[in-house]
Amino acid sequence: MKTRDDIAIQERPALVAASTTSSRSALGTILFHVHDDAGLDLRLEAALSPARAASAHLECLHVTPIQAYTVTDAFGGVFTSGAILQTLEEEAAKLRARLERKLAAEDVSWSYREITGEFTGQLVAHAALADLLVA
Repeated sequence: MKTRDDIAIQERPALVAASTTSSRSALGTILFHVHDDAGLDLRLEAALSPARAASAHLECLHVTPIQAYTVTDAFGGVFTSGAILQTLEEEAAKLRARLERKLAAEDVSWSYREITGEFTGQLVAHAALADLLVA
């Protein structure tokens, strides 16, 4: 007849194997908020590190807030400046090219998405589908 200690010893390897397997697949998608500021490279490294460790997919999200290129006059009229829109698009393209060059050299799965909209709503909507958010 087996004692309680014998049963516990037999169960431990199975528990260790199960916990190791589940921890590898616990992190599937990391949402990385792309914003060109002084901390961009540090935030990117903070997102890449767990992505490498867990073989997770890094989803880069660049949100251009709609408020960035609209102007409201004193009477409540909303206007869009073509020059501002063009400048924002050029800067976004430069940022995307820079990040794509960096990410191509990394050993992680990644994608890049550009969206124009209300910033908080877009970030929350995309973060709901991610396992980790780096903003």
